[in-house]
Amino acid sequence: CAVQRQTKFTSDRIKPGMTKEAIIALCGKPYKESSSTDNSQTLHESLYYKEQLFLGRWYEVNNILHFENSVFKSLEQGKEKLLYKDPSTVVR
Repeated sequence: CAVQRQTKFTSDRIKPGMTKEAIIALCGKPYKESSSTDNSQTLHESLYYKEQLFLGRWYEVNNILHFENSVFKSLEQGKEKLLYKDPSTVVR
């Protein structure tokens, strides 16, 4: 059983300038998406991904990827959520 210790979203796999389609091909379909258009007709989109990491204990991390006109601009990470209070809990 492999344990993920680093989020795939902060590794070198995702870089500013990548297209939305390229990131979805690399990371899979997000669990949620949002979009809006500003006064200058720039399309702002956000893709939401959750992942579980083991950092001595299991945590769930939300990653929000922000795009302008379908080009990746920035990553926002939400607060980590502790999944299990008992560190001896095994997830299979």
